[in-house]
Amino acid sequence: MEGLTPRPPNSSAALLRATDHARVLLRRAQVLLAVFAVLVAVAIGLLAAASRAAAPPAHLGAVVEPPPTAAGLVAGIGTLAVCWGLLALAGAIWRARLAAHDRRALAREWARVEPVWSHRRV
Repeated sequence: MEGLTPRPPNSSAALLRATDHARVLLRRAQVLLAVFAVLVAVAIGLLAAASRAAAPPAHLGAVVEPPPTAAGLVAGIGTLAVCWGLLALAGAIWRARLAAHDRRALAREWARVEPVWSHRRV
């Protein structure tokens, strides 16, 4: 069977899909990118708060802006939401591609094995 390879002896399952290694790498990449997204969001939030703090004070009768901390928090949370949304979308697309690959591999394997398994002559 070309699509399936034996697992290590201490594993609970007997066979490994061809895409299992890619799935593990995808999970690890998603975790690392999620942590990176948090770091970027914190950095953007801090930069937004610092730039708002450096702005000149409002004059009498001018529109009062929110405090710099709130602006930084909104910028950071917004950045985090966008990053995590894009990460979830990319992960869903890649998981769908891996599942389609698995389905094609299973169909190829079954087309090869089914006549032998069912004792049917080709």
